[in-house]
Amino acid sequence: MRSIGHLKSVMNIHSLKSATVALLIVLTTTMMSIKTLSAQSTLRIAVASNFLNSANKLVNIYENLYNAEIEIISGSTGKLFAQINSGAPFDLFLAADELRPRILSEADNSFVKGTYVYAIGRLVLWAPALPKHHKNCNEKLLDMPFQHIAIANPETAPYGDAGLQTLRKLEKLQSIQSKLVFGENVGQVFSYLVTGAVGAGFLSLAQVQDKDPHRNTCAWIIPRNYYPDLSQSAIMLQSESTIAQQFMDFLESEEAKIVIESSGYFAP
Repeated sequence: MRSIGHLKSVMNIHSLKSATVALLIVLTTTMMSIKTLSAQSTLRIAVASNFLNSANKLVNIYENLYNAEIEIISGSTGKLFAQINSGAPFDLFLAADELRPRILSEADNSFVKGTYVYAIGRLVLWAPALPKHHKNCNEKLLDMPFQHIAIANPETAPYGDAGLQTLRKLEKLQSIQSKLVFGENVGQVFSYLVTGAVGAGFLSLAQVQDKDPHRNTCAWIIPRNYYPDLSQSAIMLQSESTIAQQFMDFLESEEAKIVIESSGYFAP
């Protein structure tokens, strides 16, 4: 016959095992909750390439104010739009045009907040190897003997389309077509320019100001009537997201507008 002491030992072992299992369940549930909370608290913003540097400035201010965690995904407006349509889990979309956010808004009535024009872009033709006072730092840049001139893909990048429309307006497209080098977006055009792979290129004024804040290089600011309006819209993609709404409110604030204007855009 087993002793009472032996039975107590067995009972203690079973109790210990049960307590260990219960503790593991609690820990696992807690870790899952922490991961879920972490995922929910990270704001994912899809940003058009031309606005990337300006977005980083705004995010730095916002994170310091609200102790938030933000992830920026950058690319051409058309590529980001395609990713959103394929189910990419973005919370906000800061496009380089009004068209694609409007299409998203009209296609899905869950985007109850609609769209907001956060910036109006300015197109430039930049020749970084030339000084700002060069006699041809104007539309005559297109007559300069550059081997290559870069432009973003006009099918997916609004600034690329604006550059193409400028060439048509000036009746220069046919004469320089063989020189054109197409980048996926204006970020790639910028890379071509700063590495010297091309002599000139169409991109946003904001990108030039970030690289050359004192404007010592030749950047011809193209008249706005040469190309379609570059109003840039934002849209919330997660209508129930509190953190997305908070950032959208910040984007509409006077503090954000000051940053946007100082970066080389017109603020609405």
